[in-house]
Amino acid sequence: MFDPKEAGALIADAPDWMKTKIDGYGGRSPYERLVQLAREAQQVGVIKGILLHQGESNTGDPEWPAKVKQVYGHLLSDLNLKASDVPLLAGEVVAADQRGQCAVMNDIIDRLPQTIPTAHVVSARGCAAGPDHLHFSTAGYMELGKRYAATMLGLLKVPNDLQPVYAPPAE
Repeated sequence: MFDPKEAGALIADAPDWMKTKIDGYGGRSPYERLVQLAREAQQVGVIKGILLHQGESNTGDPEWPAKVKQVYGHLLSDLNLKASDVPLLAGEVVAADQRGQCAVMNDIIDRLPQTIPTAHVVSARGCAAGPDHLHFSTAGYMELGKRYAATMLGLLKVPNDLQPVYAPPAE
């Protein structure tokens, strides 16, 4: 839905429940709405990064990093941004240690920096899952949010005292 070249056909063929969700984007495709909001943000500030959180769609799709690269490239172009100035932060889904239903996707998400050099993966290991094991619990979302913040502040070289509960092992 965030690929401007594919969105029209996907929206036309979407099931009714999804069309209701899409209507929440102000009558536009999700990509168009995202660009509109980003342009409004640029009128009053500077975009320092793009946050991406993978959902249940595309689970196990080995082409996912290439698809993300296309969307990231479109955003950079449409918003007149440089990848070197605007890193991509990509969060993992509920991890295997929390019995995540889509945890296999994390191996693919973790490879994103191989496709997009300015991408940084935010680990979800140890972030508590909700009862469906697809979504995080409130505590899990809060921890993941801290990890996104700590990652971005580190990239901006802003001192902070955010200490994520889990830090992925150094490679």
